[in-house]
Amino acid sequence: MATLYGVNYTKYNTGPTEDNLQARGMVSGDVSYMRDTYEAAATTAADVVYIGHPLNAGDRIIAFILSTDDCQSTGTMDIGTLYNDDEFASAIDVSGQVVSGDTSIIVDGVDYVVGTATNDEIIMLTLNTAAMTGTIKITVLYSRV
Repeated sequence: MATLYGVNYTKYNTGPTEDNLQARGMVSGDVSYMRDTYEAAATTAADVVYIGHPLNAGDRIIAFILSTDDCQSTGTMDIGTLYNDDEFASAIDVSGQVVSGDTSIIVDGVDYVVGTATNDEIIMLTLNTAAMTGTIKITVLYSRV
């Protein structure tokens, strides 16, 4: 059996050096959240819903918690930003009732630092299905640095 170490544990174990500092918001950052609800009714495909409030440059995305009604028999949605509409999750199946933690977030979206690209401070949902109906609740966890 091997003992393996994650990137930040290795940095901790090696000791801080100028080239080996842990990124802000990765350890001991203040965790904040924003929560929003949208009541979908007769949407059209590709409708977008801005959620919460614009984040600040340097904020680091930790996770999303998504809860929905059964939104439509073939319903899907993306979680992204104005810069990239599926930055965090693509084609989430909301055809049945959904309650998910961060398991639906693509790996590149975890630890995403706001301000990396133009227009990435606004989190949005893209409703990929016409005539979607139902309640959508989303919580965004992020580290404020």
